[in-house]
Amino acid sequence: MAIVADTSKMKVEIPVERVLAEAGKTISLKIESFETEGRIEAVLPLLPKFDTLRELFDSIASTLVVVENSNGKWKVGQTVYVPLIPQNAVVKVPMTSIGNLTDGQRKVQILRQNVVRDIPISLLGQVGTTRTFVSGPFVEGDEVIYESTHQLNDGFQLKTVAGAAGTAGADKSGVPPNPAVKPVGF
Repeated sequence: MAIVADTSKMKVEIPVERVLAEAGKTISLKIESFETEGRIEAVLPLLPKFDTLRELFDSIASTLVVVENSNGKWKVGQTVYVPLIPQNAVVKVPMTSIGNLTDGQRKVQILRQNVVRDIPISLLGQVGTTRTFVSGPFVEGDEVIYESTHQLNDGFQLKTVAGAAGTAGADKSGVPPNPAVKPVGF
C-alpha cells in the first residue's frame, strides 16, 4: 500500500479579514521564520476553531491559500503565522490610552510593579466608539494608564501614598489592591 501526494504545492486554511478575502488574490504568510506569499484559492466560512476571533474583528472568513513548493522547502506540520491571529495577550482598552512610540508603532502605557512601561501593541477590532482590542506583551497585574496630567516616560518609578492609619483593603504593606488587567491569550 502507498500514499501518493503532490508536494509541489502546499495548501493551508487561514483566517483573514473578509475585505481581503478574494479568490485569486495574493496574501503574505509567515511559515515558521520565513516570509512567503500564497494565492487565495477559495473563500470559506470561518472554521469553528477560529470562532474566538469573531469578537476581535468586524468580519472575518477562512481562506484556502496555495503556496508554491516546487523546491520542497515546506513540509507537513510546519507552523503558519497570520497577522490576524494575535501572538500576544489581548486586552480591551480605551482609545484614549493609545499613543505612538518614536518609531511610529502604536503603544499603551501600563503600570507594572509601580513602574511605568511603554508596551508596543497591535490594534485589533474596535468596540463601539471608545474602546478597542489590542494585542501586546501584557502580563497579569498590569494596569493600563488611561490618561495622566503629566507626561510619563518609560521607566518612571511611581510611589504609593499610604495613610498613617492604613488604607481600607490594603495588605500588610499598606498598599491598596489595584484592579489589574487580565489578558486573554489566543
